[in-house]
Amino acid sequence: RELRMADLKETPVVLAGQTIDLRVLRGQVCVTVRAVARQDGCLGQNIPVKNELTGRLVNARVAGPGYVEWRK
Repeated sequence: RELRMADLKETPVVLAGQTIDLRVLRGQVCVTVRAVARQDGCLGQNIPVKNELTGRLVNARVAGPGYVEWRK
């Protein structure tokens, strides 16, 4: 069987329920807090995460294994 583009799937680097680092970026300032991913996410994808400090849900971009970034 021939391999087609439709057969390829990206591998998530963040998994739903995983505790991850949420990097909040504002200008030149970066603060990192713990968060919980609400869905699986591949590199560059926006996913909902729950900030463990505030309980707030935000949509953040998956930036690498175990962490996301949110620009405020």
